[in-house]
Amino acid sequence: TRWQAFLRPSDVIVSWGHFPVDTLAADGLVLPRPRYDARALACAVLKKRTGTVEDCLPRMQIPLPEPYGAGRGGVRLAGLCVVMKHLLSTSPEYITRAGEVAGHVQGVKEVKNDLVAK
Repeated sequence: TRWQAFLRPSDVIVSWGHFPVDTLAADGLVLPRPRYDARALACAVLKKRTGTVEDCLPRMQIPLPEPYGAGRGGVRLAGLCVVMKHLLSTSPEYITRAGEVAGHVQGVKEVKNDLVAK
């Protein structure tokens, strides 16, 4: 499929919550591992519910980024990227603790290296 042709072996799926990933899987798309739920990581770090990615930005004291594209999707994608960069660029103990709570320890260093480099 075009989806499989689009994916690279090193790609990592990051979502805000489980719904997007569950929907893609229900539509028959094969999703690579590792996969990360950035909302679960942010909740673990903040020790409270985060709401939408737009709600999470001020709670993590992150300025609203420029949208990556038109509409709500561009705003949310930019927000997701800066939240992940923020989570992954903090101290290793912070990320490890969040990953353990969210069940996502495996592959955190690879994701950090990939996202922080961009």
